[in-house]
Amino acid sequence: MRFDDLFADLEAQAAALAQRELWDEAHSLARAELGRLELGDRLLGAAAWRLRLAGGHGCAGRLARVEADCLVVDRPASQWCVPLAAVRSATPLGTGRQVPVAAQGSAQVAAQGAAPGTQPPGARQAERGSTTLRALLRRASRHRPLLRVLLDDGSACCGRLVQVGLDHAELRGDEGVLLVGLGGVSAWELGPHPAEGAA
Repeated sequence: MRFDDLFADLEAQAAALAQRELWDEAHSLARAELGRLELGDRLLGAAAWRLRLAGGHGCAGRLARVEADCLVVDRPASQWCVPLAAVRSATPLGTGRQVPVAAQGSAQVAAQGAAPGTQPPGARQAERGSTTLRALLRRASRHRPLLRVLLDDGSACCGRLVQVGLDHAELRGDEGVLLVGLGGVSAWELGPHPAEGAA
């Protein structure tokens, strides 16, 4: 036995201990980052989702945008604007599994885009914005779009969006004026011909 061997052994043990401490610290920081992720940030981890919404409604499609309190899903014949508070569950489409983000920061998740195989080549990654649902609806009301509104009691109604207040929206339909409380909406569907009652 030589002193050089003892020093080499001690240095190897110290290096292994330092590596383990670094790994533990990185794992702890990743878990803390995951604990700060909001649903909107987490949804940016995949390009397409199947969503279950309040009231038993559901939709599946490509995630176009995630804003401050809502998201937009592109479907073949329509777009859905969904309040984040109405999302009951979300399953990524195309992978059959959740996209791991525990070791990534929310900014990295947004910047890296979808997991391999979940986004078609050339497709644009969804963005995270700061627009509120109310601001979006107010802007849309200038154009008086025909919307199908899915409510959290499982029902739906149709009408032209004409005005948005602090906590409600005003629609005009065949039966006249309809006021809808924003807190009771599961989704706003904008499409060529939204059909009343279909979910």
